[in-house]
Amino acid sequence: MGIGKILSILATGICCLALFMIGGFILDEGYNPAVPGIDTKYAANCDESKFNQVTVGMDTSEVIKLIGQPLGKRGSSTQKWNYTADEKCEWHDFAWLNRNIVVGPNGKVRSVIKITEYY
Repeated sequence: MGIGKILSILATGICCLALFMIGGFILDEGYNPAVPGIDTKYAANCDESKFNQVTVGMDTSEVIKLIGQPLGKRGSSTQKWNYTADEKCEWHDFAWLNRNIVVGPNGKVRSVIKITEYY
């Protein structure tokens, strides 16, 4: 077998692998590295750069001033405030950026949650 044939087989294999990976992004709820938030709906005054400024210990009034009201709240004494939701993109289902804060009974941020969701 000549070097040309080996290179041809190798190139074909690389192309098949690339097409398989690209197809995974297209056909599955894959992460879009070019536009990570393509399928992420943010609360009205929130975006990724503003959400990144939220820190543990902030008062809820500071949070609301910075990123506005959340899309929803869950819990009673300790609450989870949701600042993003899935399904912004209408033509495909991509992974989305789940952004939440947990607020303690004292009205202070207990944790900041940043997860990429694949469902």
